[in-house]
Amino acid sequence: MYGSKKGSVVDPAAAEKAVADATWRAYERARDGGHLDWLVEAQRFDNFYLGNQWDANDAAALEAEGRPHLTINLTMKVVNAFLGEHEKQRADLTFLPSRDGTSEMATMLSKLTEQILEENSYTDVEANLFQDGLVVDRGYLDIRLGFENNISGTVKITAEDPFEVMPDPDAKTADPDEWNEVTKTAWMTLADIEAHYGKKKRDKLESLAGLVPDFGYGQDSIRFDGTRTFSNDFLPMTSENHGDDDENTVRSIRVIERQVKQLALNKYFVDPYTGEMALAPPELQDEDVDRIIKQTGVGVIEKTGYRIKWVVTAGNCVLHDEWSPYRSFTIIPFFPYFRRGKASGVVRQLVSPQEQHNKYESQMLHVVNTTANSGWVFQTGSLVNMTADELENRGAETGLVIEVARGAEAPAKIQANQIPNGLERIAERTKAAIADISGIMPEVGDSQTRKIGDVLLDSFQQRNMPQVQVPFRGLQFTRKLLGRKILELVQDFYTENQVRKKLY
Repeated sequence: MYGSKKGSVVDPAAAEKAVADATWRAYERARDGGHLDWLVEAQRFDNFYLGNQWDANDAAALEAEGRPHLTINLTMKVVNAFLGEHEKQRADLTFLPSRDGTSEMATMLSKLTEQILEENSYTDVEANLFQDGLVVDRGYLDIRLGFENNISGTVKITAEDPFEVMPDPDAKTADPDEWNEVTKTAWMTLADIEAHYGKKKRDKLESLAGLVPDFGYGQDSIRFDGTRTFSNDFLPMTSENHGDDDENTVRSIRVIERQVKQLALNKYFVDPYTGEMALAPPELQDEDVDRIIKQTGVGVIEKTGYRIKWVVTAGNCVLHDEWSPYRSFTIIPFFPYFRRGKASGVVRQLVSPQEQHNKYESQMLHVVNTTANSGWVFQTGSLVNMTADELENRGAETGLVIEVARGAEAPAKIQANQIPNGLERIAERTKAAIADISGIMPEVGDSQTRKIGDVLLDSFQQRNMPQVQVPFRGLQFTRKLLGRKILELVQDFYTENQVRKKLY
C-alpha cells in the first residue's frame, strides 16, 4: 500500500496523496506522450469536416486585399458517403458454439446480445463511434454495467468523447486486452462530483480548492473560468489572476479515471474436468468461496496474475480506489486505419488536397471578379448621361446604356486577364486527388458524373472498393471486441432470471 507508516499504522492522508500523485504522473505521461499533440490535430480535422478550413491569418489577409476565400467542402461529402455506406451495414453479432459448447447456448447468447444492442440503441451509438473515427482518427465505446433500470445491473454501451480518452501510450495493437492501462479524463463541476461520488468528497474538494494555488497539480487540474473550449483544456491557462471572488469560484475540476493492470495474488475457480480457470471476483469472502465450492464442485487455486485496478482522482483527492469488478477494460476502440500504434481517419488524408482545392477555386473566382468589371477607357468629355465615377460604379450592370457626345469615340472596356488554363487544370487535379485518396467519387449524382457513363462509374467503384472497405474492416474488429465484452459481462453478472426475462 502507498503511504508512510507510523509503527504498524498506515497514514491515510499520506496513502491518499501517494495514490493521487501516481495517478497524476500516469496522466501526464499519457497526455505528453502524444495525446496533447493529437488533440491539436483532431480539433483541426473536426473543423475541416464542419467547413472551417482556412487559417485565420490567411483569411484575414485575403479579406484585407478584397480577395475571396472559398470553402468547397468536399471533405464533408466524402465522410458523409462513408456514413451513408455504414447505414447499410447493420451490426449483427452472432455467437458460434465453442469446442465444449452447444448450438443452443450459442443461439441463446446471440438472441440475448441482440436484445442488449436494441436496449442501448446501438445503431445510433455506433454511428457516432464511426463518425468520430472517420473525422478525428479515434472512436471509443465504454461498456460496463448500468444500474438505472435494474438493481442487478444491465449492460450499458455508450460512445465516449474521443478527446476524453487516452489509450496506453506504449500500446502497439488495437486490442485493449494487450494494453496495460487506459485513462478517461473530463472537467466535472462540484455538483457532478457530488452526484457520482457523494457529498463528503465534494466538501473535501471544495475545502482543498480554497488553497489555490496549492490545490492539486496546477492549472491543468482546476478551472476558474467557463469560457475555454475543450481543445484548450489540456493546455496551460493563460492567466493566474484569481483576484476577486468571481474569479476564485471553482467552475470545474479535472477528474481522472484510470484503469491499469497490476500484479496481484488472485483466486481462480478451476473446472476439475476441463481444467478451465475463471478469475474469482475480488470482493468474495472466504465463506463465499467455500459455499461455491460445495455447490458446484469446482476447485480453487491461488496464483499471481494481472488484475485491473480502478482509480479515480480529482486533484489530490482520491474519489475511488478499488479492484475493478470486470476482467477487462471498459473501453473499446475504433480506428479506421491502424498501423502498429498509429491510428488515422479519413479526414487526416484529405486536409492537404482540400486546402489546395480551396485556394485554387478562390483564385479562379478572383480572376472572374476582376473580369466582370475590368475598367473602361474613354475620352475626356465624351460621356453625356453619366460621370466617370458613375461609369466606374455601374460599368458592369446588365443593360447599361452609355450616351456619347457627337463625334467622340465610344468608351472601350479594358480586356481582363483570362483564367489561366493551368490554374483550372490544377483545381480539377486537386478534386481528383480527393477522390483517389478516399476511394469515394465526389461527383456522384451530379451532371458531370452522368456524362461519364455507367460502365466507367462501375469501374471506378470496383477499383476503389477494397480501399473504401478498410475502415469497415476496422469497424468489424471493434464489433468483435464488443461481442467479447458483452459475453464477459453476461457470464459474470447476469442471473438466470435476467436472461429468461429478456429472452422469453
